[in-house]
Amino acid sequence: MIAVKARIFVATKTVDFRGSFDRLGGIVRERLQDDPRSGAFFVFFNRAGNKIKILFADQTGDCILYKRLDACTYRGIIDLDPDKESIEIDGRQLRAVLAGVPKPRRGQRIH
Repeated sequence: MIAVKARIFVATKTVDFRGSFDRLGGIVRERLQDDPRSGAFFVFFNRAGNKIKILFADQTGDCILYKRLDACTYRGIIDLDPDKESIEIDGRQLRAVLAGVPKPRRGQRIH
């Protein structure tokens, strides 16, 4: 469960999901200019928009939540400002991200 007062940052650029704790922590330090053990949650998407990794630290070590959506996508749930390396969201927005949105069927447009 995510703490009510936890800060949540979403990387605006996709990442290579072959990396794990150290690579994501490096991205947090270098690109996002933050400390991966600050108590915040750092959200990353893959290029296809169907996988998410959330890096965070608790009292005993580093953690990653990794989710793959089968019939949904993460695209379009939040507005990722390309001029920034990350944006801050709240718990409500994170719940929406984790739920995903249905992928459009062939020929169908989502507004």
